[in-house]
Amino acid sequence: MDELKRYGVDFVSVTERIDTTTAAGKLMFHIIGAFAEFEREMTIERTKLAMDKKVKEGSFVGRLPLGYRYDESRRIVLSEDAETVRCVFFDFLETQNVSEVARKHNMSRMQVYRILRNHFTLALSTGGTWSGGAITLRSSARGRSKKSKGF
Repeated sequence: MDELKRYGVDFVSVTERIDTTTAAGKLMFHIIGAFAEFEREMTIERTKLAMDKKVKEGSFVGRLPLGYRYDESRRIVLSEDAETVRCVFFDFLETQNVSEVARKHNMSRMQVYRILRNHFTLALSTGGTWSGGAITLRSSARGRSKKSKGF
């Protein structure tokens, strides 16, 4: 609003009866703006609380990556794409070339990068598991496990 004032422009709304050329109009404009800001902040707080609650319950927050899906009871299980994800990992390890892997699997390079950078798909390709907010990665060659939290 201040920027408009610098250019000598006033705001007049015909449908809401707000006219910033008057003191009452300025007050109404600021009150509406304050309520809008308050509602925005409340929405942010509610969203954060809901996401924190889901994480504490061990639920996944966000969209599941390629290779996973929800079953009827909302548990995370492997999808039909799980084998494709494994192949992308092993093809990349063999070739070290994202473009070549993308061509082979009819994907964009960005899709391949997303698969390679995602902890869930890494767990999938190594036979790891997801349980209660943690991913366990298994290295079959050495029999060690590594837990990753924060998802």
